[in-house]
Amino acid sequence: MTTTKNVAVTTDDHHVTLPTPPPNSSSHTMTPPSSNNVTDNTYEGWLVPDDVRGLHDGGERFYPRELASLVHDESSQLSKGARADAIRSGDRIVLDTVLSNSDAAVRMGRMLERAGYEVTVVEVEVSLDVSRDRTRDRWLRGYVEAERGAAGSELGGRWVPSTYPDSLFPNGAQQSTCLDAASRLATENGHVTRFERYQVVDPSKPSPEKIDVQVRLSAGSALLDERVALVAKRALDGTASGRPRRTSPRTNRDHGHSR
Repeated sequence: MTTTKNVAVTTDDHHVTLPTPPPNSSSHTMTPPSSNNVTDNTYEGWLVPDDVRGLHDGGERFYPRELASLVHDESSQLSKGARADAIRSGDRIVLDTVLSNSDAAVRMGRMLERAGYEVTVVEVEVSLDVSRDRTRDRWLRGYVEAERGAAGSELGGRWVPSTYPDSLFPNGAQQSTCLDAASRLATENGHVTRFERYQVVDPSKPSPEKIDVQVRLSAGSALLDERVALVAKRALDGTASGRPRRTSPRTNRDHGHSR
């Protein structure tokens, strides 16, 4: 008996943009993370930039997640290491990522194929304006909760440089590079068995709208609309089972007779 290894690759607006804090935001102290980096002065003495430290001395408050972009490369290395360990173990995994680079997405797909995985790709598309609004709200919500001392909010809200979302919609493009990358990953990798596309049409609704779903009937075959694939699969299953095809009853007219 063989065990199928599954991986879901998702890309959504939660990672597209996290804006810089608005000017004149209320703040007063810098809150360090609870780790060994505090006791050995790595956090405040080396990680925190001089300009941030100057703002802190002037009364600004910065929470650890607000400085997360300073260790983006390091956190990416840790994430890739954990992913590699899971793949070596044959675990079923979910890769929640931006897919901002189509070449890198295709390489990731080939790596998963070599490891024997069947892949489901889920892409959630948003407009640049919606992405900006949602990520600003996420940062602000985390910041306000931390200011209020809400349980579990000690790390505050998080953002990345505000120039990042524009890079995902180059030259005023209406669709993001994430959609292009997800499409290439699904199309060029024969072990992608399912490709689901969603769109945030109404930002006030809690869930995005499903655009379409494409599936492969077998590894290496073409992606088909899910409804078309279902019809094709039923036809193939009927042929394979040896059941005779249903034909229309012959009439006298079929033999050239008439009444």
